[in-house]
Amino acid sequence: MKRWIFMMVQLVGGVAMAFQILFQDELKKHDPSQWQTPSIFLPFSAITYTDNGMVLSRNEKQEPIPGRKFDTAFELKTVRKQLPADAEYFEFSLKIGTNKSELIKSRGYNSSYHKCIKWFDEEENLMGLFTYSPDFRFPLDAPGWYSWRGKIPAKAKTMEVNFGFDYPDFEKGEMAIISGFRVLVGSKADIAAEETLGGLSIKPVLLSKSPTENANDPVKIQVDFFRAFSKNAKVTLLYDDKDITNDVQWNNDVLSYLPDGGFAPGAHFITFVRNAGDSDEKKHFVAFSISKPRTKNVMGIRASDGMATLDGKPFFLLGLSCLRSVGRSGFTHDGAFAEAKEAGINFARNGSGFMIDFPDAAKYLDAAKKHKIFIAWSPTRAKNCTDVKEIVKGILRQMDLDSVLCWEIGDDTLSHITADELIEVNRAIKAVDNSRLTVQADFFDQDKSRGDLMTISRYTSVTAASDIFKPELYPVGCCKAGTETPEITARAIPTVIRDMKQIHQDRALTGKGRSPIWPLVQYFHYDPKGNVWNRLPTHDELRAMSYLAVIHGSHGVYWYRYSGYPNTENFRRGFSDEQWNTLKSVILEFRSLYDMYCTEPIPQVQKAVVVSGSEKDALGFDAANTLLKEWNGKKYLLTCNSAYNDATFKFTVPGASKAVEYFEKRTLPMNNGEFQDTFGPFGVHVYVLE
Repeated sequence: MKRWIFMMVQLVGGVAMAFQILFQDELKKHDPSQWQTPSIFLPFSAITYTDNGMVLSRNEKQEPIPGRKFDTAFELKTVRKQLPADAEYFEFSLKIGTNKSELIKSRGYNSSYHKCIKWFDEEENLMGLFTYSPDFRFPLDAPGWYSWRGKIPAKAKTMEVNFGFDYPDFEKGEMAIISGFRVLVGSKADIAAEETLGGLSIKPVLLSKSPTENANDPVKIQVDFFRAFSKNAKVTLLYDDKDITNDVQWNNDVLSYLPDGGFAPGAHFITFVRNAGDSDEKKHFVAFSISKPRTKNVMGIRASDGMATLDGKPFFLLGLSCLRSVGRSGFTHDGAFAEAKEAGINFARNGSGFMIDFPDAAKYLDAAKKHKIFIAWSPTRAKNCTDVKEIVKGILRQMDLDSVLCWEIGDDTLSHITADELIEVNRAIKAVDNSRLTVQADFFDQDKSRGDLMTISRYTSVTAASDIFKPELYPVGCCKAGTETPEITARAIPTVIRDMKQIHQDRALTGKGRSPIWPLVQYFHYDPKGNVWNRLPTHDELRAMSYLAVIHGSHGVYWYRYSGYPNTENFRRGFSDEQWNTLKSVILEFRSLYDMYCTEPIPQVQKAVVVSGSEKDALGFDAANTLLKEWNGKKYLLTCNSAYNDATFKFTVPGASKAVEYFEKRTLPMNNGEFQDTFGPFGVHVYVLE
């Protein structure tokens, strides 16, 4: 079948500008030259082609199964098309309307039902992603255009566009209509010269240093495709609340502005407002600060491996989440922090939205400072807040809290906030406080029984939206009480490997550089009815999850306990003595080798062979997991059996002549750098090699 690529030429300033249309359709019928067969979740979803476009809805002819939710899901994929050799930029436009405003939070599931552009190399391997998200503000009877522009990855040879969502589900009478679709490719000048179909979303980037004490240098902001953003629309530029539309200077795509007399001390905003007061009003905020940067307890990121640093020294996380004044600590924050300090904890958080306005915040801060435990903090009381000005205001009020190392900006991120919103929030925070790191937490939708990685995860679109990512690793007891089989138990722990690999894949696809991964490792039993997380991890499971996270690239461990939450088995009590001692024993293992964990990465020259037991765990990953470190002239080999059975592994480490199990003080016979040892199900050993 022939695939046509149309060439369009127009005159801009007397110069011929060219771009190519890869896709263009009104979706009144299925066009196999542009679209693969649509994928919908049957029998509850329906796609109908009309004279006005493609209608997505629930299948009203299908009655819901008693006791089951009416589940709808849709996915449209273009055919994969060759990119012109000289194409550097693209414009993607979509015309859509809906009567369901909740679609602004729409998202996919596993590797399906996503909104993205996929880029493939010459071997047809996926090598890049561009994710997008309309705000679905246009009504069903008057669909409107949305447009996005961006750079094509340098080695991309073909592309495919996906549109879909699994959540939220359509209720009766709810639907969406897609009545236009277009993809242009060309040089940056080609694309910039073309009139965009929709109100383009821009992502202004602050170029000026901020915070800065220099009040007399103009603020400079990079705004790619500003001409398209302002085409056929009224655009107002504000400096704080003052209209400066006619006062700014432009040098290509860079805006410069300096008020008479310079900038006043404090935080400021340049706001881009498109069509103020209209139904399609769009605002983009750029924050900057005229202030003295903080010089104490300054966080950074080590370039070699992404580990967090504190005042230039590596900071390996030993964190406790939901550290609260519950029963075993005498209902005092001082007691909770004292106990955590004794266990080796160096970092903690209370809960989402916890900040200075809480009645007991001052006591919490005092206890953290007294026991020298650093903390994560919220800019506002509203978790997942998207109000950039309120967030900046909250940070300025709390700037002098020396124990605070991180600003929490997302919890179960994509359930509450879009990628574009979080990116704008993150940029604003970093512009007014570059001494701390930003952090978000989210889970992966992948089924616990599967070991394959998702093409797109919940993290993919927000990799650039925070410094730190906290994957929620809660795999144990995820079934109804009394129904857990050995197969379910065996699959739980290897999900840690899968999710850590997913993070690395997501970052590679989106170009995210190395940065801290602080995994939230489950140590809770949440549901008293036994339907979700019906039991606590055992000691061996807790230990294995912790070590597997580090072996596969985390920069510490954040042990997570729903301490103090209503309707949980530990409400107002916290840990029992047995539970606390279990957790404490694992934390102290990591604390005893803290300086070793802070070292730079070294070449991974070790080899592992399965002598007896399973070569693969229940999800198909290698059962013998290893990480080699070096500290004080000795090598350390971290090992974990991710299979739910006994095993014997043989290890080879070139140059080593002696191996001692660090915690058990056992010396193992070694010959030519080889030694072997036995492991129980989910067993862990740490060896010191000389």
